[in-house]
Amino acid sequence: MPSQQQRQQLTSGCIVVVAKCPIPGKSKTRLAPLLGEDGSAKLAKAMLSDVLLTLEHCSELEKVNKVLLYAPGDETGRSIMASILGAIGIEGYRGAEDSSSGLSKWRLLPMISPNLQSSDLGDILQHALDRVVETPWNQNQERPMSSTGVVFLGMDSPELALPDIVKGLHLASDEVDNQDGEHDKSRLPAVLCPSDDGGYGMLCVPSTSVSRRIFENVYWSHPLTAVSQLKALTDASIPVILGQLMHDIDEPEDVTKLCQRISSRAKIVTENNVATKLTGLEMPSSYSSSSLDMSATEDTKVTHVKSLHPECKYTKLALEELGSLDTKD
Repeated sequence: MPSQQQRQQLTSGCIVVVAKCPIPGKSKTRLAPLLGEDGSAKLAKAMLSDVLLTLEHCSELEKVNKVLLYAPGDETGRSIMASILGAIGIEGYRGAEDSSSGLSKWRLLPMISPNLQSSDLGDILQHALDRVVETPWNQNQERPMSSTGVVFLGMDSPELALPDIVKGLHLASDEVDNQDGEHDKSRLPAVLCPSDDGGYGMLCVPSTSVSRRIFENVYWSHPLTAVSQLKALTDASIPVILGQLMHDIDEPEDVTKLCQRISSRAKIVTENNVATKLTGLEMPSSYSSSSLDMSATEDTKVTHVKSLHPECKYTKLALEELGSLDTKD
């Protein structure tokens, strides 16, 4: 079995960020009473930018294919998302004319539905899973992905669980021994990070689960979303490992709590009487695996995964400009 350092360097697979275009009046509408329609769209764009850049600048995820699954899935939506990628310096895959490998470049993938609605979210995710698993990701790859992980993330949880993402991709690419001592790819686990509203902020599934309809009978936008997703996975004979708790930003009180977390992390005083104040703009994105993960062995635990992108940089700036976050002493 490879060491943890070797395992981190071998990370492969695909990350799918599911996002609605940040359009005033259509994006994060439940935040409008607090931020207004324009402010809600501004925060949505900032959170999406932080999610994309945190993934982009995480060295452990350098070899991972990255997809931005966007709605509305038309030319307007594509233009908006391409503009966001360009504004934050992320290179997108240009298609068949791109002479480079395409690996680690972001691909824009339109949703099958024009809007991201809870009623058909399961179909959207299943269709996205089918497509990314069947896609040859570079010129040297003749066959689709096999025995790798596919991560699904939302755009409204900028505090990413990086160690759980890396761990999920590692576990999904392993071969698990069955009771007879033989390799059994059908028992590769999923990793799920529940969110504090009953949903989930991250799901990594093995690519071998593509034919098992793992998103059927899930209660979307419901207090039991995470529980019903866990049941759907276990019903499909996919073991599930729980990761750290994540935070969706959907309601005005979520913004208040996010501001509190950002403010508390912005003031760190080191021990031994050496006082150092770090602002949110100076702190790298860094998280440790949660104690909720009771099934991980020492070999599968992944900690201290960092991104060079400062933690919640654009989210923090947007909140400051909107008057929701006060960084003064």
